[in-house]
Amino acid sequence: MFFESDGVPVMSSDSELSAGMEEPIDVVITWVDGDDPVIRKKRFRYLENTELEKFDDTAGETRYRSVGEIKYCVGAILRFAPFVRQIFIITDNQDPHLEEFLAKNFPDNAIPVKIVDHKVVFRGYEHLLPTFNAVSIESMMFRIPGLSERFVFLNDDFFIIAPVKPEDWFQNGRPVIYGCWRNTLVEKFRLLVHGTKDGRKVPLFKRYMLNALPYVGGRTWWRFWRTLHVPLALLKSEMEDFYDKHPGLLERNASYRFRDYRQFNPQTLFHNKEAQRKNPALRERTEYQLYLQPWPKHPERVRERIEAETAHPRFTWCCFNSLDLMPSQDRDFFLDWLARRIGIEV
Repeated sequence: MFFESDGVPVMSSDSELSAGMEEPIDVVITWVDGDDPVIRKKRFRYLENTELEKFDDTAGETRYRSVGEIKYCVGAILRFAPFVRQIFIITDNQDPHLEEFLAKNFPDNAIPVKIVDHKVVFRGYEHLLPTFNAVSIESMMFRIPGLSERFVFLNDDFFIIAPVKPEDWFQNGRPVIYGCWRNTLVEKFRLLVHGTKDGRKVPLFKRYMLNALPYVGGRTWWRFWRTLHVPLALLKSEMEDFYDKHPGLLERNASYRFRDYRQFNPQTLFHNKEAQRKNPALRERTEYQLYLQPWPKHPERVRERIEAETAHPRFTWCCFNSLDLMPSQDRDFFLDWLARRIGIEV
């Protein structure tokens, strides 16, 4: 599927995969193994002699560590979303080595799992590489060669935990968007009060969302659609068209090697554009999502929520931020529960 062109790896169109299929859906996952000594050396070289290395919220180790989440993420897609045409994993010259895992758990799998290097999605913008910034990478992901018009984006800590159908992500050719309405003015005030640390603006997810609103316009001055940590349905053509009409914006948003408060979240931008359309497919409830974080003071809460979910399963997907920060015994408990929920051996 891969070949070289002027020294840059690109992919074939894979048009044969879509033969006989109407409106295919691909999945895009961003992934990094931050313990890779090559990646660590590269990252520290760009952090050296900067203030950034002091800030965990900008370039902290937890943003790059991997504890094997990618296997659960991919396995859950294959188990619960078998209609997906192909899975793309965007990496920086890395390989998650999923062959043995897939052969063991999905010996009859027909969904290609492909590795896409940063050089592919940043082609024409190679001067912005290397990058260690998820927002910069997400801004470029629609440029994957052969990507379907309809695609779903996941971080590697997003896990589907129940069967899904194409209609859960797209209806009548439009994305289904999960989230909730928030008052823009209230959220801006909260950010003003809580969005700084030691006199500097912190690159928070909420700030990224608010930064996207000026490019949406309309009524977002008073309310906006808050993006959740869930699989996000997107349309490639709308992203292409938007950046064509805003020259320079794509490069500017992807130009930061590390997280920066001046960036905007591209998924929020396009989901808020969708929310302003006539009759958008909005899912305003959050019952679809089991969202977990490693509470340092009360780690038992994670176990309690997992046990409650096991007793009364009702969620479609799960997100666990910074799984590496969880106490090892609780992390093993969660991963064991997740493996049993998906039906895999890791």
